[in-house]
Amino acid sequence: MTAEHVEAEVTMTLLRRFEPIMRFTRGERLYPMDIEPYVRSCSLWIQRANEEAVCLVPRGELTLDSLAQQPQDELGATNFLRFTDPQSFKELFSGGLAEGAHPETLKDCRTSFAPDRDDWRV
Repeated sequence: MTAEHVEAEVTMTLLRRFEPIMRFTRGERLYPMDIEPYVRSCSLWIQRANEEAVCLVPRGELTLDSLAQQPQDELGATNFLRFTDPQSFKELFSGGLAEGAHPETLKDCRTSFAPDRDDWRV
């Protein structure tokens, strides 16, 4: 056995020992996903006290680097990501995606959507 083979075997053993195990309940609607496409599909907004939310970075222009570079704002202001444009949940999953939804990002989610489940109501 070569040193490289032993090292590879030790590495695999270590990876297997600490690999994450994911378990989902029936009807689960939220699954892990890669952060980069998610951030690219989001817009960045700010909500200041007693004001309407304002879009800082439109959908498609946000990156992980630009997200980390956002300047500090006044005390009490909240920055947040918005994955979809404002619309109702029912419009988003009712068959014909409403304008502003992101079908390229939602395709995996839509394949797991089962409207006949008792626990899913829109």
